[in-house]
Amino acid sequence: MKAHTKTIWRYLAVMAIMAISLSLFAADLFASVSENMASFTSATIDTKGRASSRKEARIDPTDGTAEDGAADTPATSAAVADGERYARYPATSPTAPPKVALLFMARNTLKPLEGIWTDWLSSSPIDWRLMFDVHIHVSDPTTPVAYAKDSVFRDAVLEEHVGIEWGNHSMITAERALFKAAMKNSLVESFVLLSEDSAPLYPALLSYMQLILEPKSRINSCGDPSTGDRQAHRWIPRMLDAGLSQDLWRKSSQWVALKRPHAQVVIDDEELDQMFAEECYVCTDPATCFPQRFCVSDEHYIPSLFALKGLDEQCACEGMATMTRWEENAPHPKTFTKREAQWADEWVIKDEMRDGWNPDRDCNSLRSGRYDDWASGEANSGLSWLSTDKNDQAEALWNVLLWDGDKRNHLMSPGCPLFIRKISTKKEDVLAWRTALEKYIV
Repeated sequence: MKAHTKTIWRYLAVMAIMAISLSLFAADLFASVSENMASFTSATIDTKGRASSRKEARIDPTDGTAEDGAADTPATSAAVADGERYARYPATSPTAPPKVALLFMARNTLKPLEGIWTDWLSSSPIDWRLMFDVHIHVSDPTTPVAYAKDSVFRDAVLEEHVGIEWGNHSMITAERALFKAAMKNSLVESFVLLSEDSAPLYPALLSYMQLILEPKSRINSCGDPSTGDRQAHRWIPRMLDAGLSQDLWRKSSQWVALKRPHAQVVIDDEELDQMFAEECYVCTDPATCFPQRFCVSDEHYIPSLFALKGLDEQCACEGMATMTRWEENAPHPKTFTKREAQWADEWVIKDEMRDGWNPDRDCNSLRSGRYDDWASGEANSGLSWLSTDKNDQAEALWNVLLWDGDKRNHLMSPGCPLFIRKISTKKEDVLAWRTALEKYIV
């Protein structure tokens, strides 16, 4: 009997120990699961199934910081080839998507074409402030222009004003001021120079996707004769003092679209900038300068700088951001009035402007399949595409940029201009063009 009793007690002791062990194991398991679930809820899964930590923060669409004080981390993402993926920001950065800076050069005001730009920006399904920053350089601030509280140009005018004179280096000084202003926001990855009489040719979201996803700057920094005349006779031997030989001399439209690292190169340069300020000008007073000197800095300085720095391979030299129509022997580009707006449906926008007046280029049919999903409201990111919540819109915009399904983001050729100039700023001409452009940019 005693032996039986001992056996029972021994059995009960073993069972108690097992119960205690099981209880401790369950507690550890619950804690582990809880910790993993907490980590999972603060992470996002990229389109290849990898968990990537993302800081939980409310988005301020106007700058590159989060409302809870997230660090303003410099952008490190890189644009890649057509149809490929666009790298996410590091896990430590805000969740806001990359941005495009629209940098306007104006004599005094953008009021005449304000309605066209308002239509363009406000019609996007995504809050335009998540995609674009706007900066305006005014060369003549003697008559300040006030923009309405709800204007897309509100608070966009730089405090710095450079008195621009055609034919000297002042235009570059003003452009550099715009680059510096835009560079303050670490989310900006594309810097687009525009004139006061520029207008868009595609909807805002499509233009944004194109500029963010394409891998190269739109500027002609190549020496290939097929991309245009370099006007090498404008180079002078003294420019060798800054390291610029004649074979590095380049010519490009000033209305460029630069990737962030290239804009930084322009900001940082001092030596070549000083050389151009002294030696690249148009002589208007033979008593003070060499009468035959004709050199325009805004056409030569930035492309030549990139060639000097060995960046020409990083430039889409056949590309253009803004289309300008130069007519034979005309000293200035063509101005588009209400007369041309009458033919917008037939040829101006579809076959001429969007193709950059190149009959071998078909830009009107090159569209992003993912953009078409967005335009029709079919894009499904797990969030409502009509949501007004900025965090939802930011996440949805990331998903559009990162789309990796059957309809990839097939980019247009960089030879397809995204903007056009010069639109006449007369009231009747602007009204005609605003009406003509509406069906293409809204």
